[in-house]
Amino acid sequence: MLPNVQLPSPLQQAVAGLHHILSLGVNPEDIQILGDSAGGNLVLQILLHGAHPLQGGDIPPLNLGGRKLGGAYMMSPWFVMIPRKTSPSWSAYDGIDTIPAAGFVRFGYQVLMNTLKTPGLLPYIDQTYRPEGWYEGLEGVVDRIAVSAGGNECFRDDIVEVAEAIKEVHPRTTLLVDARGIHDEPLADYSAGERRVGELTPIIKNWFKEGFTAKR
Repeated sequence: MLPNVQLPSPLQQAVAGLHHILSLGVNPEDIQILGDSAGGNLVLQILLHGAHPLQGGDIPPLNLGGRKLGGAYMMSPWFVMIPRKTSPSWSAYDGIDTIPAAGFVRFGYQVLMNTLKTPGLLPYIDQTYRPEGWYEGLEGVVDRIAVSAGGNECFRDDIVEVAEAIKEVHPRTTLLVDARGIHDEPLADYSAGERRVGELTPIIKNWFKEGFTAKR
């Protein structure tokens, strides 16, 4: 448990939304959550809040009644706000990825500057600051996790690092890397009306399908 902190609105709203769905009688195992980019960051925040509840503000612990969410998928999640020496993909794919690295850095500094006012939030929002054993407990919050990255996106190294760390404590974690993909590549299949979809799109669709049909 962390000391009282000022809580981020997206996490407050996401947890409130989940509790509302649960209050309607939906079983946790029938819920699969997903998000891309910053939304993928928010998905991880939700799971971490379930494992290590934030205190303070108006947010309650994630109450699943001792059960687990069915699944959580993070597409090109923004796990680390600014480049690190251990993540050369930021520079390697600058100019190739959808958004230039400088754009991500500009947004990332804004997020960090706001988060520094309440440093207890840092390990939820930026995985550079995660403490030892931070992902332990996730296996009690969600049944399956999937994480995907583009092989040519700035976030690739960060995504792979965090996903592999999660896999160490949650064996039902799947990491998918599209060797030729960029940031949020599967979304482009639909926004561009592609007839021939990328390699990850059918895999992701089947992953969600399996998560629902396995309960039937």
